[in-house]
Amino acid sequence: MAYRLHESAYVTATNAQLPPAPNRYSRRLPWWLRHGLWVVAVCVALVLAAIAWTVRTRVQNASLALTHAQADSFFSGLRGFVRSSEPDGEDLAHFLDEQSEAGLRYIAIVDADGAPMFKAGTERGSRLEPGTFVPVADRFRVVRPVPPRVARTLGIRPGGGRPRAVVVIEFEPLLSRRLQADTRVLSLVSLVAAALVVLLGLLASHAFGTRARLQADVERNQRLATVGEMVAVLSHEIRNPLASLKGHAQLLVEQLASGSREKTKAEIVVSEAERLEHLTNELLAFLSQGTLERQLVDPRALTQAAANDIRDGVVEFEFEQTVGSIRADEALLRQALANVIRNATQASPRDKPVVVSVHRKGSFVVFGVRDFGAGIAEVDREHIFEPFFTKRTRGTGLGLTITRRIVEMHDGTIELHHPPGGGARFELTLPIQPIDDRREMHGASSGGR
Repeated sequence: MAYRLHESAYVTATNAQLPPAPNRYSRRLPWWLRHGLWVVAVCVALVLAAIAWTVRTRVQNASLALTHAQADSFFSGLRGFVRSSEPDGEDLAHFLDEQSEAGLRYIAIVDADGAPMFKAGTERGSRLEPGTFVPVADRFRVVRPVPPRVARTLGIRPGGGRPRAVVVIEFEPLLSRRLQADTRVLSLVSLVAAALVVLLGLLASHAFGTRARLQADVERNQRLATVGEMVAVLSHEIRNPLASLKGHAQLLVEQLASGSREKTKAEIVVSEAERLEHLTNELLAFLSQGTLERQLVDPRALTQAAANDIRDGVVEFEFEQTVGSIRADEALLRQALANVIRNATQASPRDKPVVVSVHRKGSFVVFGVRDFGAGIAEVDREHIFEPFFTKRTRGTGLGLTITRRIVEMHDGTIELHHPPGGGARFELTLPIQPIDDRREMHGASSGGR
C-alpha cells in the first residue's frame, strides 16, 4: 500500500457547525406532495397580499371622495344656517361648536378685500382663492365663493371688478382617517394571515417529508429484519464447510507442481473461497448488533491504519494537526474507514491518488475520502447506502451499509459530496464527545447543583 502524507494541509474554521445530513428520501415523494403544499400556500399568500393592496388603494381614493363630501356637508349646513338668521361672530362660533365633532375647526366669511367679516376658530392656512381645496397640516382648507343668496342676506356687494366675498373652512377628515385606520388594520391582518398560510404550508410539507422518511425507515428495517433472519442462518451454515474447503484447497496448492494447470485451478478455488469467506464475514458483520467499546483514539493514526488494510491503490493524506482525540470503538471505526477507502481506490485511476483527510469542525471530527473516478450516477445516489446495492461484478453491496451503521452507532453521519473536477467525496462526521458521555456529564453537573 503506497501513500503520501502532507501534514497540516487541511485547514478549516474550528467554530463551524455540523452540516445537515442530506435528505435521502426526498425523491421518493411525488413532486406535488413535496412542493405542492407550500406552492399553494405561497399562491394563497400572494392573493391575500394583492387583495390587501387593492383594498388599500381603493380606500385611499374613496377617502378623498369622502373628504370632498364632508366639505360639501359643512357648506350645506352653513347655507341653512344663514337662511335662518343674519350671522355674526357668535353665531359662527355656535355653528363651529355644533360641527366640531364632525371635524370642523375653523370657519370665516372674508370680504373682497381679504378681511374677515366673521370668523370662529383658529386657522392654519392663508390661501383665499375660490376653489382652493388643499391639505394644511392635519386639516383640509376649502375656499368657496359666498353664494349670491347668502351674500344678499349678509349685505355683501361685489365692486370694482374684484371677486366677491368667500367662505373659508378648515376641518379634519375624521371619517377618512377612521376608514384608513380600519384599512391599515385589515391590511396588517391580511399580511399576517398570508405569512401564517405560508408557514402552515411549509410545516405541512415538512410534516409530509418527515412522515415519508419515517415510513421509509420502517420499511427498510422490516426488509432488513426479514433478510437478516435468512442470511444469518445461511452464513452460519456456509461458514464451517467453506473453511474446510478453503483449507483443503490451500493444502492442494502447496502439493501441486508450480505452473501446472491443476495448481492454477486449485488457486482459483482458494481465491473464490476467500471471496465467499469475505462475503459471509460481511454478512455477519452487517447483522451484528454488538455494543461499542469506546476508548481514546487518534483519528490520524486510525486513518493510516485503515489505509494500510487496503492492498492496492495510492493514498495521499491531508491531516490537520489540532484534531485531538475522539472516543470511539477503534476496531469498528477502522473497518468503516477501510470500506470507504477501498471503494475509493477501486474507483480512482491508477495515476490518481485517493485523498484522505482528517480535520476538526467545531465539536466534530470529519474524515474525508476523495476519489477521482467517474463519480456516482444521480439515479444511484439515493441507493448507495442500501444493503446489497452495488454496481461491481464482485461486490457485496454491504460495505457502505456497514459503514453507515458503524457511523450512526457513534452518533455521527456519513454524507456523499460531488466536488469540482469529478469523482466523489465521502465525509464521515463524528462527535468528539459522544452524546451518552455528554448526557452523563450534564446529569452529574445537574446533580452537583
